[in-house]
Amino acid sequence: MDLRRAQYLSEQGTWFSMVAIIEPESARPLYNYDFDPLWDPPIPVDYWRRDQIVMPRDGANVPGWLRDRLDGREPAPAGDAVPGTGPLDPVEQMELLSNQLTVVIADHAPPLWRTISGYYQAVGDHVEFPAMTCHRADGAVTPWTAPAATADLLDRLRAGTHAFQGSTWCRIDFEVVYEDGDVRCRASFRHDDEPHWDAEPSPADVRRELERFPRDEVPEWMTHRLGNRAVQPATVADVPVPAPGAPGAAGGPG
Repeated sequence: MDLRRAQYLSEQGTWFSMVAIIEPESARPLYNYDFDPLWDPPIPVDYWRRDQIVMPRDGANVPGWLRDRLDGREPAPAGDAVPGTGPLDPVEQMELLSNQLTVVIADHAPPLWRTISGYYQAVGDHVEFPAMTCHRADGAVTPWTAPAATADLLDRLRAGTHAFQGSTWCRIDFEVVYEDGDVRCRASFRHDDEPHWDAEPSPADVRRELERFPRDEVPEWMTHRLGNRAVQPATVADVPVPAPGAPGAAGGPG
């Protein structure tokens, strides 16, 4: 509690949970300022209310999940769990992955984890985010279900990318790694190529995707799933040759 109070910022609050990764010659703290720490068992609502009396946040800095808990409700599965709206430039995109995403995963990762990897893919309301794979320091490899805030962050990343550049990705493969006393995130994206779906998305999902994230150039796979043929610009080879004697033909009426 003393450390939380020492790091409290007026109206902005302080962190909700902290993970310390300790090695023989180093210690790496990771602070969670924004996300539900998911106490198990849950703590009484009076504890949350007391915390906001002692170290209050103004309204703009109170996450939706905390408002729910202060009102005595369990937080909704999704919503405004992720702070911030609007465009994310490339630096901000990397900060979201390197800071917020790594904190959420490290905060709930199983003991002795070394790497946690997985993928997230979405089109419209069709989202696939299966259990991730955890490699532990003792050599064990186990499936691991990430907290819901992970998917919320990745959806925020998709939206922020589109708001910045006018298009966004449909799949991210990512890995959170602990090495050399630090926690890092590595990621690769699929922007225009169709992901390999675990279940088939519907035309309504693609339509919803293009309503939410309109594109100047719609990928062919989206057009195909909408049931439309892609419109291709006419080329010289596509223009029919006038029949002999027709207007415009060589030797025809002019």
